[in-house]
Amino acid sequence: MIKVFLASLNLLACTAIPATAEWGAGAGLVGFGGLGARVHWHQPEGHWRLGLQYGRVPDYKFDDPFTGRPLTLEKEIFFGPFVNYQFKAGRAGSWYAGLSMLYWWRKEKAMFTGEWNTDSTVDPYLGVGYLRRFGRKGFYDLGIFIAPWARQRTSTSVSSTENDGAADLRAHVGFVW
Repeated sequence: MIKVFLASLNLLACTAIPATAEWGAGAGLVGFGGLGARVHWHQPEGHWRLGLQYGRVPDYKFDDPFTGRPLTLEKEIFFGPFVNYQFKAGRAGSWYAGLSMLYWWRKEKAMFTGEWNTDSTVDPYLGVGYLRRFGRKGFYDLGIFIAPWARQRTSTSVSSTENDGAADLRAHVGFVW
């Protein structure tokens, strides 16, 4: 958690926020069927967009293939700062390259015993996307960020899960002020 906070401070220290800064907030789909939200800051004629994002992947229940009884329940969340470099400065639509420093947390619970195990990691995610304004105050953002080096391991008495690599898929719609 400290790493995420320090990374956020570092990103914000990279630039001075002028009085004409544009702030934005959005929500939409993240990951594989999850829901997320984000806030960002952008200098109106600049290349850089800084922000924070949050996502929650839907709970996943694994059933025993032979009996049909539930074995485990998995929950996942992620959040952290991001910085995007727009290839075309300004407010118009632009492709961007980005970096996110995401805290990824997973909980796995055995349904029979109530036993649970968690794992978390903080990793940089590299990616690309497209952000475009519509109307006077709207925007949409489509992007994919990957972290092939991210690792997580959870295990209970009835199962274990290993994740090698992670992806952050974004489809946000929002407004600016």
